[in-house]
Amino acid sequence: MMVFSVLYSFLTWWDAIDRRDEFSGDVIVISIATCVAFWLLWNAMKSKKALASLPPGPVDLPIVGYLPFLLGEDLHKKFTELAEVYGPVYKLWLGKKLFVVVNSPSLAKEVVREQDMTFADRDPPIAAWISSSGGNDIAWSAYGPDWKKMRKVFVSNVLSNASLDASYALRKQAVNMAIRYVYKNIGKPVDLGELAFATNANAIMSILWGGTLEGEEGTKLVADFRKSVLELMVLLGRPNISDYFPLLARLDLQGIGRQTKKVMSRIRKFLDTVIEKGSNLTEVNSFGFKKTERKKDFLQILLELKDRKDDSMSVTDIQLKGILMVSLARVA
Repeated sequence: MMVFSVLYSFLTWWDAIDRRDEFSGDVIVISIATCVAFWLLWNAMKSKKALASLPPGPVDLPIVGYLPFLLGEDLHKKFTELAEVYGPVYKLWLGKKLFVVVNSPSLAKEVVREQDMTFADRDPPIAAWISSSGGNDIAWSAYGPDWKKMRKVFVSNVLSNASLDASYALRKQAVNMAIRYVYKNIGKPVDLGELAFATNANAIMSILWGGTLEGEEGTKLVADFRKSVLELMVLLGRPNISDYFPLLARLDLQGIGRQTKKVMSRIRKFLDTVIEKGSNLTEVNSFGFKKTERKKDFLQILLELKDRKDDSMSVTDIQLKGILMVSLARVA
């Protein structure tokens, strides 16, 4: 605005000096061009100063950045080639998003271990944002009190040595079931991949919620859940143009947002069923005794934390489902 104000004052002054000067038109044009050139130069210098602290990187194209050069397979080879030219740390503009690539084991260790708090926050893609209910799970939540709380609940109740020792019998039972299955099918082809998945699923789900999903209904629900999670994994890994050009996000040109919402509706329905069954197991009867007397599983612990409204370790319904999603993703 200051440039245009000065230009307007100059034109007014010049017109007052000599309205009939035959060269005034040319001078005005030259003056405007000069002012515009200085303005563009000033903005360019300002942009360079803002980007001066960034690492080097390849020259990118207007609007699309370096995206066209990353099409195809063997991206790791492409990144290695760029590292040989620009060093172990370099920048890439992909659309309107700036990416900094670290291509060195020592620097990767520095980022994920030594400076992990600095780099803890994530910029989730649209599919991840939808599937995590706006970044409300361990994988995509911003670093802060909520993330620390969810991580503490997950690690202390699922990944701790005490939890693993307590679940030894359940894991042993799942392995024995797999062995019996192989023994019964001697002389017949056995899909080891499917068997390994079923064994892993039985062990993990027994740890998470014990026997809340049993019988034919439980088997069908688990099978549908696995299918939905696999679809979600594909959507999370699929390149989405809206992630690189946020202005296009509302259009959802590839339909990834709509597909993710459909998949998540099925997953949330499954989680609601599990939570409902788990809640029934923790209810008390008219005499004040629990309906089911058994060792607490992970789901029961989460439900109790959800009911502790004023506790620093209490979790919301969205966080509860987010923690379960992270736990169950290992099954698929």
